[in-house]
Amino acid sequence: MKTSKQGALPTADQLQRLTLRAIAAYAVRSARRGSAMLRGTIQDAVIETPLHLAEQLIASRVVDQSAGYASAAAVAVVAKSMLNLDSRELKQAALCLTRVAMTTVFISHAIYNLAGSKAARREIAMAADEAARCARNSVDALGDAAAIVTAEAARADYEILRKHFGKHQDVVLGEPIDLSEEWWQRQDVKQERS
Repeated sequence: MKTSKQGALPTADQLQRLTLRAIAAYAVRSARRGSAMLRGTIQDAVIETPLHLAEQLIASRVVDQSAGYASAAAVAVVAKSMLNLDSRELKQAALCLTRVAMTTVFISHAIYNLAGSKAARREIAMAADEAARCARNSVDALGDAAAIVTAEAARADYEILRKHFGKHQDVVLGEPIDLSEEWWQRQDVKQERS
């Protein structure tokens, strides 16, 4: 459900038109913002593992099919850590991590099923849904003070991804994506100028 503080975040339908790597990049950037508050609350490895697995999928030329299995295991570790979180915001932040991991799981399955496009389409729909929910959880985790900025950042990420990684009707893995903050800042500046 969209709240006023979330504004018009990209929908799962919009995200499905991006390349598989672009969907994962949207989820990772949202999860990094949303999970930052977990530092010092849960182990860094619990935070970094789902993010790192997704980043490997996004930035590597060769796709490691085991990333889906490792990401599924990361979901379980994050879920176990959530049991010790006492605030709604911290739980929303942890949900960002489970959502980015599930996005990776579904994209890994879609890559495996590329030949059977009906199965791949189903996996992409689930990946896009997880990525969209990740952005919403990120906004909710950071609360009212940062919600507008977080939602604007998610919308800007989507516009950059849409511009560079197009709108596709078919399932497309896409080229690796540069996840460096410098690249994203350059794209943001270009977008502001146009």
